[in-house]
Amino acid sequence: MTEAIRYIRFSDPKQEKGSSRERQAELIDAHCAAQDWTVVETVEDLGKSAWKGDHLRVGELGRFTARVRSGAVAA
Repeated sequence: MTEAIRYIRFSDPKQEKGSSRERQAELIDAHCAAQDWTVVETVEDLGKSAWKGDHLRVGELGRFTARVRSGAVAA
């Protein structure tokens, strides 16, 4: 069994009122199902700018990256 970690991000907090989160989750889940991967975790940066690097500097993707580098998450 191959495990996958789902990452969802959008820049503007206003997008949370729409379907951005659900749309991304559905697309990721469909891809993982087609590959026979199991989603074991979801990392989200809702309202964090990738342009400014917020998702890495103060966001969950940055914390996740640190976990991978420390060996807490298998790469």
